[in-house]
Amino acid sequence: MNEAAEQAERDASRGLIYLTFYRSNRTDGVPERMIYRIKHKGDPRIFAFVAERLSPRVLRAAESLPTRADATVNAREFPILVTYPPRRSAAVREDGFDQAKRLAQALAKTCGGEFASVIRRSNRRGREQKELDAEGREQNANRSYKIKKSAATTVNGRIAVICDDVCTTGATLNRCAELLVEAGARLVILAAVERTCGREEASDSGG
Repeated sequence: MNEAAEQAERDASRGLIYLTFYRSNRTDGVPERMIYRIKHKGDPRIFAFVAERLSPRVLRAAESLPTRADATVNAREFPILVTYPPRRSAAVREDGFDQAKRLAQALAKTCGGEFASVIRRSNRRGREQKELDAEGREQNANRSYKIKKSAATTVNGRIAVICDDVCTTGATLNRCAELLVEAGARLVILAAVERTCGREEASDSGG
């Protein structure tokens, strides 16, 4: 098994699932071109394409990963809940859409789950994750994301999937996972299209 496959296996064992690796210092590779289209083009076909490939991995994780024993509802009797970390409103205005939301909606459809918006952006003005190092990303994510007041009734006892386009340091996904656990999720799966690798892990991406 090569190094990339070993990394993917380690990540999957802790609930982080993705399709491939991404290098932020490249623009000519297939993974890099795909992320550009996801972030800036909004083509429904690309979201359907990646969701169809992520879905089997998410379903395997939902069946194999251990769930919280203290949850009040048997999560396996309910549809998987798929949600996302909202983009900054300025970025949504610039591109005209939230790519994480579209990914989550497509993934919910392909895996037979339920889409719900349960994470919100804080009113505090946060910086873009791509501008920060790993420590800064974690602090910024903690300030930027909050759980909606109504989330507990939707999340409690469920298997929840938090979906984003790229996982870099994991700060965004980990913060959202903490919020979902606090809201009562029995299991949280982190799903991304791609994961940054090597020296680029603190570079150009949202997670």
